[in-house]
Amino acid sequence: MTQVLYLDELTYLEAKKLNKKESIIFLPMGPLESHGPHLPLGVDIRGAEVTCKMAAEKIIKKGFQPIIAPTMPYTLADVAMPFSGTVTLSPKTLKYFINDLSKSFAYHEFENLVIFCHHGEIPNFKAINEAVKEAQKHGINILNSSAMFEGMRENVKLIKGKYPELDAHAGEAETALYMWKFPNLVKKDILNGLIDNWSPLRNNLASGAKDLVEAGGPQAYFGSPAKATAETGKYVYETLSDLLVQEIKNFMDTT
Repeated sequence: MTQVLYLDELTYLEAKKLNKKESIIFLPMGPLESHGPHLPLGVDIRGAEVTCKMAAEKIIKKGFQPIIAPTMPYTLADVAMPFSGTVTLSPKTLKYFINDLSKSFAYHEFENLVIFCHHGEIPNFKAINEAVKEAQKHGINILNSSAMFEGMRENVKLIKGKYPELDAHAGEAETALYMWKFPNLVKKDILNGLIDNWSPLRNNLASGAKDLVEAGGPQAYFGSPAKATAETGKYVYETLSDLLVQEIKNFMDTT
């Protein structure tokens, strides 16, 4: 029976025997980045891992062999740089990484790579997209997933805060993930004292705000994180992983 495999747990002989045509390598990505005073810096890292694992378990039923590669814990994260602990990469560094990674996978005859980045910063997505276009010259099919952005729109139906369309960075949805999967990492004493922040993060960034502070988030969160529940977290990430699965199915149907 097919099961989710982890590339770092295989021997080179096991990796060599894999059916490369039916195998799909998942690359979870997410920056080390501030997520409010109530969540740890690794929200996007663990969010990527949870989503990829859930999607991988579902994609098996479609007849594919999912293989999860080790997580890339750094991306372009310029907007959060005012906050201690955040690490950002330049677009050039990000492109070099994706190119070299793809070249290596292609060398070993893997045919399909899915990049899922749990980070909604538009310049980051564009940099990955540009890198993917260049890296495909190595002979590997690469999907730069946009499920995160579709998930933000779908989450509106699940968020309990007053203005669900404004829930964003370190808000109810991401806090709910941690309430569900990593409750011991949530600073609940701080969380319960947080007031709602309905500054329109996405609009403010699109209008020229250069970071989270300028966009109206002096504590690096947007929305109503105090309303987060484990139940909401499960629903949000079931939806997100379903979107990723459908995206992968469409991708594989056209490659």
